[in-house]
Amino acid sequence: MLEPVTGSLEGRHLVNLTSGSPEQAREMDAWARSHGVGYLDGAIMTTPPGVGSQDMMFLYSGSEEVFQARREVLSVLGDPCTWARTPAWPRSTTRRCSG
Repeated sequence: MLEPVTGSLEGRHLVNLTSGSPEQAREMDAWARSHGVGYLDGAIMTTPPGVGSQDMMFLYSGSEEVFQARREVLSVLGDPCTWARTPAWPRSTTRRCSG
């Protein structure tokens, strides 16, 4: 799906907020890394009317550097409350990021 724009993504950050399996998250992370793209996988923990409210949380995993660089933008969607080191949410590396 991203192949047509691969060249224009190098050095940029990609945030995926679609549904998928842990395997798909890891595959997307590997693809992004191989193309010089920073990657975050995310989960929306609200219904569409809740997007934009700081009372709603969004969960992210992937590059801490990308998370910190884009945190302000992500906070417009809702509270970017959790960051995990690698896609697929390993609990041992998850920590609370806001509050």
